[in-house]
Amino acid sequence: MNIGIYTRVSHKSQVEKGLSIDDQIRRGIEYCEKNNYTYEVYKDEGLSGNLSIEDRPELKKLFDKILNKKKKEIDGVFITDIDRLTRNENVGLLIYSYLIEREIKLFDLNGEINLNDGTTSLIVKFKILLGSFERKKVQERVKRNLETSVIKGRVGGGPLLNYGYKKGEHKLLTIDEEESKIIQMIYQYCLDGEGTKRISTILNEKGIPTKRMKEIQKGNIKNGTMKVRGQDKTKFIWRDSVIHRILTNPIYKGERRFSGKTYDSPIIISPEIFDSVQLILSKRNYFKNTTNKFFYLLKGLLICKNCGSRMLGKKRLDLSDNHYSCSSKRYKEDNCKSRSINIDILNDLVWETTKNLSVDYLKLMEKKNDNKVNNDSGGTEIVIKMCDESINELTKKYHRTISLFNDEELGYKLTQDNLNNIKLEIEKLEKLKEKKLNEFENLSVEKDFYKVLNKYCKDIRLVRNDEKKQKILQSIIDRIDVIWLDEYKRHFVEIKYKFDEVNNFLLNRQLNVKYKPNGNSFKLLGTEKIKFEIQYNNFNKRNEDLKGNDFKSSLVYEG
Repeated sequence: MNIGIYTRVSHKSQVEKGLSIDDQIRRGIEYCEKNNYTYEVYKDEGLSGNLSIEDRPELKKLFDKILNKKKKEIDGVFITDIDRLTRNENVGLLIYSYLIEREIKLFDLNGEINLNDGTTSLIVKFKILLGSFERKKVQERVKRNLETSVIKGRVGGGPLLNYGYKKGEHKLLTIDEEESKIIQMIYQYCLDGEGTKRISTILNEKGIPTKRMKEIQKGNIKNGTMKVRGQDKTKFIWRDSVIHRILTNPIYKGERRFSGKTYDSPIIISPEIFDSVQLILSKRNYFKNTTNKFFYLLKGLLICKNCGSRMLGKKRLDLSDNHYSCSSKRYKEDNCKSRSINIDILNDLVWETTKNLSVDYLKLMEKKNDNKVNNDSGGTEIVIKMCDESINELTKKYHRTISLFNDEELGYKLTQDNLNNIKLEIEKLEKLKEKKLNEFENLSVEKDFYKVLNKYCKDIRLVRNDEKKQKILQSIIDRIDVIWLDEYKRHFVEIKYKFDEVNNFLLNRQLNVKYKPNGNSFKLLGTEKIKFEIQYNNFNKRNEDLKGNDFKSSLVYEG
């Protein structure tokens, strides 16, 4: 009789609990040799008993022989316990039916299990169901314990936490100061226009170890090896897939996901920067390199405002064609018939405008200061102080008036209108004070933003490499709308910038490209700047309990 000895462990901890593969094999061989049976050993390591036959290579190999109709290769199966075969009721009952159908004997440490006996058959089925039930109960208990740990901010398991974090006192999830700087570096590279593959290359070139390599170097990983896809590995480097997971994991902005719910976690990346990176990643498909033999500086940024389609670059070696054209032109029935725009003209226009953003912004601020009284911080502070003094005086007057009368007295009723007027005056002063406080806050924000913008423009003015220019534009431009105005014979171009360093600033620069008829075509007359606009939302923290907390500001500079 030929016996198939099937053994299985789901994880390495079972070795320490006396349920190792070697222990199961030894017992199976002892049983077969004691009864003069020949045997074959089948062992599945690190595989759950919940998996199907097909998902466990050695079990599949065993049952391929059992189900072989041409030749009976296996007469019986030895297991140390029924749960080695399966911990899934459906898979267990399927295995049971196969053994009965092929007349395969089943053995365990106590001898043969007679599947044809009604009582024994019932016990086997009950054990299969019980094993499945126990597995589900364990899963539920583990899940509850994990969720409780997450709610309390704790972490379990081994040393491989999310990069940037470590297990602190009382097993609390804590920021790893050294690793958090690398996380911030990764996000900044993405904001600067670097792709995930390039970021991983930079980290590898800098010799920055991954989480796994750090733990191996510290000796926290036994034997200095880790099993990946069934193979032992001793070296781990940064991969673009790892970078992408870091860039898309909300744990870094304070949202730890578990079982479909969100819990608080220590913040490494501000929510504003995290959301900006998600926008960049979502748009990156438009920026991917293709087989095009020509380089297009504004690839993925241009939108035809006539129909809403993307605009694509088109060149020929002889420069007979050198335009950004609406993609609707590829299909005759969808052609919006908007006029294409010269690639070199638009490239230069967008880049020069971007380099001079800080200059335009300064003009906008100067215009604002010229047109508004008391817009400086000193004047604003004076108005706020005057409001406070007036509010205090009116409040005292209100209370003095009330103190002269009781609610039921005639004098109180006669002064009711006067009291209401005082309350209205106080409310007006409160609104004025709030407005000035907002102006005072936003003036500071505007100055801070100018410093950021000026430094950025200074850094990019000397850039000459086209690919570097492209990355810069892709990182700070949300989109470029282009519309052809046939009645005016001009292209209207609106560049929509986005900066997140200070309160979600949005800059819009509007431009004209003018032409004059020249036979069947048009001759370029020149370009002009029309309007520069800034918009931003500033959260007013003083009014957290009130509605309308987002203070919106919009400034426009013509010319």
